[in-house]
Amino acid sequence: MDIKERLEKTLDKVNKEYFSNGDIPTIRLSKGQDKKNRRAIVFGTYHAQKNEIKIHPVLLQEEVEDFVLEFIIYHEMLHYEDRDELLIRKKGQLVHTSRFKQREKYFRQYEEAQEILKNILHGRELVKGSEESTENTEKIESSTNKKVVPKKTTSSLSGAALEEALTESLQRLEHIMIKYNMIEPKSKGAKRGTKKRNEEEQLAGNV
Repeated sequence: MDIKERLEKTLDKVNKEYFSNGDIPTIRLSKGQDKKNRRAIVFGTYHAQKNEIKIHPVLLQEEVEDFVLEFIIYHEMLHYEDRDELLIRKKGQLVHTSRFKQREKYFRQYEEAQEILKNILHGRELVKGSEESTENTEKIESSTNKKVVPKKTTSSLSGAALEEALTESLQRLEHIMIKYNMIEPKSKGAKRGTKKRNEEEQLAGNV
């Protein structure tokens, strides 16, 4: 099936399922200009004067689910139904009204289509046929935005480095204990056991 035939069959399917119009607009691919700001990509348009729907080529990629293309055509068919208003629309007049947005939600897979379109806009990887694809892409994006710094474990330290780390920890502990008067500071040239005696005396004084 070529592109033109696929677009026309999809348009016919959407029309029969949701609109049942005797006449329908023509449909073709747009030039598919992909701007640097992907959030500005136009997935589809309806030209009231030409009575023509244009579809962005990205929607025909293999990894994009068929219902996403159907949703965009459905969206443009809503504009087609409002074509008389569009032809007399004043410059700056709102097109996507609250009523339009409410009608848009009648599409059977509205939420899923919206999610996939957001993923396309953000350049996320799509996996066709996977129910977890949108959830996984959210996790991937979240994880890639974080700088991961591996934690050092004792097993990854050498003997000398481990001893140095332990010594430093003990020194910090001793500093804290001295600060809160839990022990007295060592005097220079103190003999072994002085620290222990100081602790015992301090404890005895607290009883």
